[in-house]
Amino acid sequence: MSQANMTQTADIAYQMEEWRNKTLADLIRYIVAKHHTYLREELPAIESLLTGPPKNPSASQPDGLTRIFRQFRREMEEHMKKEEAILFPMIERLENAICSGQEAPRLPFGSIGHPIAVMEEEHERARKELAEIRTFTGDYTRVTPGAGEQTSALNRLKALDDDMEIHSRLEDEILFPRAIGLERV
Repeated sequence: MSQANMTQTADIAYQMEEWRNKTLADLIRYIVAKHHTYLREELPAIESLLTGPPKNPSASQPDGLTRIFRQFRREMEEHMKKEEAILFPMIERLENAICSGQEAPRLPFGSIGHPIAVMEEEHERARKELAEIRTFTGDYTRVTPGAGEQTSALNRLKALDDDMEIHSRLEDEILFPRAIGLERV
């Protein structure tokens, strides 16, 4: 493992530990403010770099990297909407009720574990798409011909991958298990 990877792993472990004792509402606000905001800004910027100015206006098929990235972007944008509109508010309602000594609210989808399972499946699909992107770019060292500003695109793809690692682990390893645990209280 390279020094950079060891440092990143230590940073992730530290961040994970920091969030274990804070409220789920605080963690949700952090995820939305830091990671969702980052994705909303970066996804269109990276796609723009990958597509660049049209070289052949008659070409209807995007290259493989652009195709994979567009799929990833579309799925992540939908994923964030579901989290912010449905799952996160329900987790906050559950936490508020339990913390104030009330009975857990009845959720329209039964257990909080049901939508969490869907989100975890989507996280796994995102990991697979990022792995495809890593393979396609040779671990962010090459981009296909005509893919726009290559160096910037590679750097931003790598940063996106790093951010997604932290983002999904905060949800999968801290937020979701703790939310499920609240139902057992």
